[in-house]
Amino acid sequence: GSNGHKKSYLNLKYDIPYLYSTVYNVYWHAVNDFQSTSFRQKLAVNVDTVPDLTATEYNGDVNLIDWKTVAPNNYSEVFLGKLNMEEYNSISLSVVSDVSSGSAPNNPIVLDYIKLAPDTSSFND
Repeated sequence: GSNGHKKSYLNLKYDIPYLYSTVYNVYWHAVNDFQSTSFRQKLAVNVDTVPDLTATEYNGDVNLIDWKTVAPNNYSEVFLGKLNMEEYNSISLSVVSDVSSGSAPNNPIVLDYIKLAPDTSSFND
């Protein structure tokens, strides 16, 4: 059996170079098909250190780093919020595990993909 990592705020960081300026709808696909209990994780934008995880906004937009519950066997994409890229730039996205309680099922990380879809309602005519 596995004991899990038992680390608070363990994270996987993805650097995205050259993201166009627009508003994006942000989704993830994170399937918990390996245990029967739910757990929480979050998506953090441009976070380099654990203390930065208390930040709540990026460019004054919808909070992308609220904890999201990953329920067992949910195979749907989950909408996380909107990301407002005010200028053509690079960003980093980090998937972050919950605070460790010393029990492995409470702090895994799972991610199949992150989707950034341009929010067409924000396009100007």
